[in-house]
Amino acid sequence: MFHERRNSIKASVNALKERLNRLEYFNMIHTANLITNRGEYKLYDIEKRKSIFNAIYYFSLEIDVKYKSIFIDKRYKNNKFKLKMKIESEINKFINKNKKFKEINLYYDNGQEKLVKALDETFSKLDGFNHIIEFDHVEEKLFQVADMLTYIDKSYYCNLHKIKNNGNPYFLTLEEYN
Repeated sequence: MFHERRNSIKASVNALKERLNRLEYFNMIHTANLITNRGEYKLYDIEKRKSIFNAIYYFSLEIDVKYKSIFIDKRYKNNKFKLKMKIESEINKFINKNKKFKEINLYYDNGQEKLVKALDETFSKLDGFNHIIEFDHVEEKLFQVADMLTYIDKSYYCNLHKIKNNGNPYFLTLEEYN
């Protein structure tokens, strides 16, 4: 997901924080758990979970971002080289469409080893690249938006193709959104 820093989202972030404060929700919004009623979300009724989701969803509509989700066929799963090359190829296509950025900050906490290697190798070729591993997941609202958009795209893709949404880690649509 790309966001142009000179287009401030501070007012939208503050409004989101205020909405979440009114809901007495002070943690990172993890969309998969929120929707599937897992983890801490088991403590909340459906109305509160809907309100939390709506807060991050409407925030995502207010801000100006570009994002891309990449779906990679499972046949690449057992071939590390092919998987890495496919991920790098798809990321490079997106980067080439968005070369205007002088600085790129990648917020990724190294959750998936194959993915992080491909991301690092692809982005490290660019000037102004910073891979930020340790960050406050609660404060980084764009990270939470990326998490939400990825979950929604994955669910849509799996539903469209009648694939069981089983947490396939090689989900990264081939469509770009504004």
